[in-house]
Amino acid sequence: MINNLIEEIKKRAKAIRKEGDYIDPDTGLLHCGVCHEPKQQIVIPHNHRAFPAVRECRCEREQRQKEKEVLDRYDREQHQKELDKGIKAEAFKGFTFDRDDKRNITVSKLCCDYVRHFAEAEQISSGLLFYGDVGGGKSFYAGCIANALIKRGVPVLFTSLRDLVDNRQAAKYKGAELIGLQGYRLFVLDDIGAEKLNRTDLDTAFSVIDDIYNTKKPMIVTTNLTIAQIEKPDNLDIARIYTRIRERSPKSVFVDNSNYNRIKTAEEKRKRINTILNT
Repeated sequence: MINNLIEEIKKRAKAIRKEGDYIDPDTGLLHCGVCHEPKQQIVIPHNHRAFPAVRECRCEREQRQKEKEVLDRYDREQHQKELDKGIKAEAFKGFTFDRDDKRNITVSKLCCDYVRHFAEAEQISSGLLFYGDVGGGKSFYAGCIANALIKRGVPVLFTSLRDLVDNRQAAKYKGAELIGLQGYRLFVLDDIGAEKLNRTDLDTAFSVIDDIYNTKKPMIVTTNLTIAQIEKPDNLDIARIYTRIRERSPKSVFVDNSNYNRIKTAEEKRKRINTILNT
């Protein structure tokens, strides 16, 4: 019996032996030539005969850990790339809190608080409605929230109603795939009210907004419309759409454009390009 076990040990050791490995004279088991830990062990199952089994030495454990870390990092990077696809316009990916000049400090704080308490907001399907005249930074603040949540691993779709309508119609008439709405936890709809929708578009818009509404996920909306125009539009079909949007974005946030962020940015760029060209 012992002789058979020894032969079995030698046979299995030969199969896994690498250069530098050696047989321990006391145990007869194969040892690693680098870390000197055994690469075999004797296993005695209940009511069965003993047999040699392969075990990992320290070198192999460390190597496996390194490989796991590489694979995990790759998986995280791929997952992050998929999350980044939720922001459709490349320019919006640069809207982050570290670029916030705090000209609207109250709004900045509210946006940070929303990110911090997103889990609670998601529980009650509640988002934000940024409204005000052009140039105040409504899209910027919505983008800051979206990018911060994406960085935390939250799937966010940042798009426009026009794009949603076009995607839905393309899926219907051209066989393109529908946007997987169920996979998102927050929907950001930029510049509501600016789109031009015909009769067919309105039907499609209601369909896609109704689908988003039924996911019971919050919405963040930006618009140049007033609250009255959002809550009491003249068109009944638009009212059906806005009612659903309003329920998912119940918190109204006025973004004061008295600082004229976009206009000031344009003026600063004009000065800089003049300096460059004059030089």
